[in-house]
Amino acid sequence: MSSEINAIKHNVRKTNYGLIIGIAAPVIVYIAFNLPFFATLLTLLEQRFYDFKINIGAASVFTPAAKNIVIIKIDDDSFAKLDMKWPWNRRIYASAIDILSRAGAKVIAFDVFFSESSRNGEDALQDNALLDAINSSTASVVLAYSKSDPLMPMLAESRAQKGFIENVFDADSIVRRSRLLYSKGQAAVSGEVGFEPSWNLVALQSFLGFSLDEVKRYGNDFAVNFTAVNKDGKVTTMEERGVKIKLSDAGDYLINYGISPSYIKPLSFYKLINGEYDPRWFEGKIVLIGATVRSLHDDFPTPLMLRDKTTTPGVFIHAYAQATFIENAFVREISPYINFIVTLVLCLALAVVIFERTPLNAFMISFALACAHLVLTTAMFYARYNMHSVTPQIAFFLTYVLMSSYKYLKEEHEKQLIKGIFKQYVTPEVVDELLRDPDKLTLGGEKRAVTILFTDIRNFTRLSEQIEPEAVVELLNSYFDIMLEIVYRHGGILDKYLGDGMMVIFGAPVEDPDSTLNALKCALEMQKASIEFSRTRRKNNMVTIDGIGIGLNTGEVVVGNIGSQKHKEYTIIGDNVNLTARIVAIALVNQVLISENTYKLLAPLVEVKKQETVKLKGKSNPVNIYEIVRLKDEV
Repeated sequence: MSSEINAIKHNVRKTNYGLIIGIAAPVIVYIAFNLPFFATLLTLLEQRFYDFKINIGAASVFTPAAKNIVIIKIDDDSFAKLDMKWPWNRRIYASAIDILSRAGAKVIAFDVFFSESSRNGEDALQDNALLDAINSSTASVVLAYSKSDPLMPMLAESRAQKGFIENVFDADSIVRRSRLLYSKGQAAVSGEVGFEPSWNLVALQSFLGFSLDEVKRYGNDFAVNFTAVNKDGKVTTMEERGVKIKLSDAGDYLINYGISPSYIKPLSFYKLINGEYDPRWFEGKIVLIGATVRSLHDDFPTPLMLRDKTTTPGVFIHAYAQATFIENAFVREISPYINFIVTLVLCLALAVVIFERTPLNAFMISFALACAHLVLTTAMFYARYNMHSVTPQIAFFLTYVLMSSYKYLKEEHEKQLIKGIFKQYVTPEVVDELLRDPDKLTLGGEKRAVTILFTDIRNFTRLSEQIEPEAVVELLNSYFDIMLEIVYRHGGILDKYLGDGMMVIFGAPVEDPDSTLNALKCALEMQKASIEFSRTRRKNNMVTIDGIGIGLNTGEVVVGNIGSQKHKEYTIIGDNVNLTARIVAIALVNQVLISENTYKLLAPLVEVKKQETVKLKGKSNPVNIYEIVRLKDEV
């Protein structure tokens, strides 16, 4: 029962230490996540892993196959084929609007700034041509402006929709997000008034058929509720067509670059002008017109650089942003609190599980959990939920390092403790065994069945009074050297010296199924050695002993590291210790006496003299004592 209680206490302590480390690791990591330097570093790592997930296509698994966006590229081929220099004559844009309107395009959005009137006086009428094309178009024309490139007054008063255009860069200068609303100061706002719609939002509302009056943002919630009539004349309800997304604190959403490139159809501008197209490509679609030629510097770093090895034209960035909205393919970001809770739970589990594992097993378990978490976050990304991937990995690693460090320091402390306690009392082999497996040692105290051996030099008090102190010390040291070697040889532990006597334990701290037999063999060898010791010293005219008495008893005792905070010793206490002391007290010179408990364990192996019943001091009932004659031949 005692060992079971000790095991329970040990497991509780193990769990407590595991919980402390399992809590500490994620807390440290997430606190660091909010410190300036570490926040920048961890955010960068999370963003780069987000890019990796985008490029393995995890976010595009459920993307619909419908193609709603066409890009008219102002590319190198168009410059060459049309033989035009930048900025292009605006009549060419007017022609593009006319062509796309006739083909049935629903929205024509220009990712080109028209901030100044044409400089060529001879062809100044080109601005009027563009204005006429916009005003007469059956498609919704969307023009772009920015803080540095405001829309020229003539076009600002046209029928065209206008939208503020600006890329949103993360700290590493990569475009991962799109912003829907800007305040008059170009900052995201809360509420329904006082904002400027982004170019993307204007194009989307024209394509999807909702009014900007239906756009509402409260805090981080962005909602659009609207009705629409589809091609079949069926009215689509608000609930079916409504869009509600979570924005970042700045009012952004993640662009799903994982949408299949086939969703967006590109066409060179010159092919549109030269009629090299199928009109069905544009029917009912959003058509974006923008530069892809590198010399115009309208290209930016995006997550697709991992795949494409180059920057992405701005018009394609806007296409991905709009496709994310149209197909409701938003990558929803898991809140930091949920990320922390998931990491905390996994770190707690990891710490408790690896607490008592070997270093290799602990590493393998930690590695397996890290891999499983990456699989989980990738699977969540397939469902378009973006969980922290890198930060938990750091927390797992820190948990492993803290746990390994704690275990190493704990083991070193236990080794030093074991060496300090036992190096004077047991053989180096026993110390090594305890160091290899400290669990064999219960310093906190436990009940255990052991065999106790007491020795006592007969008539030593009288002898010590007759000789010089130096001779007493020399005699005892010589005697104890021989006796202790015998004790070690038979696997005993020296509990203590009792003046001229010895107290020896068999069966602790290392359990030994043969401890009782080994104790008896030790006693008989000590008996023989003491006789030889006396004979040799007499022969050499040295002071010697008359002989020793030995007592053995087997029973349950309390064993542990007992003493004050400043001084403790590994020992045993209990009634069976006292009984052994009383047995040795009645042993005669060169006599080995054993208790009835010991005799029951050794009966088939020993010859004893006739049983005697002795009334021992402190015992109400007589105790049966046996004198050992010899071990039987087979033993």
